[in-house]
Amino acid sequence: MARIARAPKPQDPTPPARVLLVEDHPAMREAVAELISADEALFVPVAARSAEEALDRFREAAPDLAVVDISLPGMDGLELIRHLRLLAGDLPIVVLSSHSVEDWEAPALEAGACAYLLKSRAPSDLVPVIRATLEQTRTRFRTGGSDPPPDPAPAD
Repeated sequence: MARIARAPKPQDPTPPARVLLVEDHPAMREAVAELISADEALFVPVAARSAEEALDRFREAAPDLAVVDISLPGMDGLELIRHLRLLAGDLPIVVLSSHSVEDWEAPALEAGACAYLLKSRAPSDLVPVIRATLEQTRTRFRTGGSDPPPDPAPAD
């Protein structure tokens, strides 16, 4: 009986996006890494347990995006975001935190995050938020633009 060769799968020209994950709780770090890596368009090369470890391994990770917790031992997530902005000003950063949006979203965005998401929303919302953030970044670079200008002040 002749053996039938299968046609190779067409290769996606875009490699998976590399996500630097920074989360200090081991079970949460593992669960979030699995959640992200379950999407074939995403990959977690480094899952760091602290801001310091994330900075030490930044070059190894070569991330396209970072997912950062606010509460970390040593340097907190806000300070890490500021450091990441210095290392790679265009790196999209998504904050994944258990702290209330009302108290922490504005400081996170001011530090340089692109999005703020509660951990309780991660199972349903994290991958779509990562994909949307990456797409916004890619679109901005393709068009050579920057963030859109703020809306003009309303007329009195």
